[in-house]
Amino acid sequence: MANSRSGDSVVDRIVRLISAFPQDVSTLQLSELAARAGLPLTTAHRLVRQLAEHDLLETAPGGMVRPGVRLWELVNRTSPTWLCGRRPCRLWRTSSRS
Repeated sequence: MANSRSGDSVVDRIVRLISAFPQDVSTLQLSELAARAGLPLTTAHRLVRQLAEHDLLETAPGGMVRPGVRLWELVNRTSPTWLCGRRPCRLWRTSSRS
């Protein structure tokens, strides 16, 4: 359910925020993270603070933000490496589109 002027739900905004980290960059300035996610700085600040309370993001001095320990734990919990007993695995994606 959307609860913002843009029509985005909180989950939509959180996904955009977490997805805004480039693959090769682990730490971003809050203002850059907000811009990359297309969110107002105040919204990004509030969401980052709330996500940091759950260790999904971490904040550092100088307004720096990085993925948190809990986010890494959740991602690695279902890692193909972990699921395959440290052997290389091939993941197959299924799509309803043809």
